[in-house]
Amino acid sequence: MLNGFPNFMRGQTPLPTGTDSRLFYGDNTAVNYKAASDFALSVGDEWRARNGANGCAQNWVPLAMRCNVVAGSPFLPQEINPVNEVNKAAYVVARFKGDMGAARVSGNIGLRYTTTTREADGFQAFPNINFATDAECAIVPPGEQPTPFCALTPAVRASARLWANGAVNATTAKGDFNYWLPSFNLKIAMPGGLQYRLGASKTVTPPDIGLTRNYYNLTLNTNADGISNGQPSGNVTVGNPYLKPTKSTNLDASVEWYFDAVGSLTFAAFYKELTDVATNTTARLPFTNNGATFDVLVTTPGNSDQKAKVKGFEIGYQQFYDFLPKPLDGFGINANYSYIDSKGVPQSTLSATDPDVAAGRVTTVNTSLLPLQGLSKHNANFAAIYEKGAISARLAYNWRSDFLLTVRDVIVPFAPIMNEATGQLDGSLFYTVNPKMKIGVQGVNLLNETTMTSQVLNDELLKTGRSWFMNDRRYTFVVRASF
Repeated sequence: MLNGFPNFMRGQTPLPTGTDSRLFYGDNTAVNYKAASDFALSVGDEWRARNGANGCAQNWVPLAMRCNVVAGSPFLPQEINPVNEVNKAAYVVARFKGDMGAARVSGNIGLRYTTTTREADGFQAFPNINFATDAECAIVPPGEQPTPFCALTPAVRASARLWANGAVNATTAKGDFNYWLPSFNLKIAMPGGLQYRLGASKTVTPPDIGLTRNYYNLTLNTNADGISNGQPSGNVTVGNPYLKPTKSTNLDASVEWYFDAVGSLTFAAFYKELTDVATNTTARLPFTNNGATFDVLVTTPGNSDQKAKVKGFEIGYQQFYDFLPKPLDGFGINANYSYIDSKGVPQSTLSATDPDVAAGRVTTVNTSLLPLQGLSKHNANFAAIYEKGAISARLAYNWRSDFLLTVRDVIVPFAPIMNEATGQLDGSLFYTVNPKMKIGVQGVNLLNETTMTSQVLNDELLKTGRSWFMNDRRYTFVVRASF
């Protein structure tokens, strides 16, 4: 069917297809996958034979119809990467409390021992590519140029056929990680609702399990953009079963004043020093198979050998104004502001003379100039609250300055991506009918905020727009009841 994308982005953005409609499959693929699959197979069959000379599919086919899938599953052996982790920990703690004059002192001293054993099974899998034969390469229609693969020397073409034979080599990686993690916490409570807190600790944060998978699904790019100096190369992103947890040394201190049963003013400061921070490593590595060797650009998660630091403070205030005359005594405010100064770590990347860097396909931005991932320098939240009798209302605005979304984009040139400053206004209004029933309405993103991301271009941190997301306003009518 033809789709003209009516009301694209509410009419606020020109159509990416211009004034023309585009052909799209019209049925719901989630409801009737078989019909969609049969349609896609028929399109491929009109173009060329479904299977190549080796008997395996050369067109699109459903996963389960591929050659060499594991019996009873739609997956190839190299697509199954089991990771087994065993975590053990022991913790001892000593608590103390007592009076020092008018102050009430309490706290604890603790020590945790943690050990993790990881075993990741996987494969080093070479591609299975049906390259053109030398006889086919010799046939060049008049007025046309040979394909990039056929333009390679006969020796390189022969090596590519040897290398991309679909070989799969099983591998197993094992790692052990052991840590002693001390902690200390102190609270001093003073008369008048004033109290002080101090904390010091060492902690570890394990990596996402998906980053530790053991797999090398290699590729070989024989298109023009994959050939340099007469040699094709590959590009692959892999896991790292030896990826270590990120260690952190933490110092926290706060002053808290509880001036009323429904009011407080707080100030907290913090400092963190991080080691073994997970980042990306990009390198061009040689891989040999069947007597042939080609370079592959490999990007893998790794632990930085440099330290990252986070420091900052937070101010918080909350109070219900119950001293006001009725019905205003139900109003309240909850507000806080935090300042976070973070310093990231560099990621290992290619040299400036690498052909992919020279061609603009791989960035060399120094990520140590950027903040740590996910941390905004400025964060502010303000909520106006009303709680009185059967009425419960809330209007909250949350805002944060720009922050690093990822150090590596998923598309060329794999640059760092920032999420630009954004804020959102939400609200709710509820009425309690009786102790067992409450009705109300909730509104999310009332200002219809658009989320924007940007790409970091260079070490001067010049940015350009990457993507825009219109999230829409959302209204929900709610009925809560208990029986």
